[in-house]
Amino acid sequence: MNVNHALNRSIRGFCQANLAEAECIRVADLGCASGPNTLLAVESIIDSINRECHNLNILKLPNIQVFLNDLMSNDFNSIFKLLPS
Repeated sequence: MNVNHALNRSIRGFCQANLAEAECIRVADLGCASGPNTLLAVESIIDSINRECHNLNILKLPNIQVFLNDLMSNDFNSIFKLLPS
């Protein structure tokens, strides 16, 4: 089993148990990098949540907050520059 499969299975279980009443979902990446791969992981998680909302016929998508945390030497400004406008 690869990591994406395990992550998607975990997100599906979380959404089935919590999404009906969730107004905000908080995601913490406590070992993130400071390059484009950080955003790939976040994008994958958001896509999975959106897919589960669709599968569960939830019309109002919850807000999603993402917290990134790693070494002090990481340049998080470079991550924010990668975000679309």
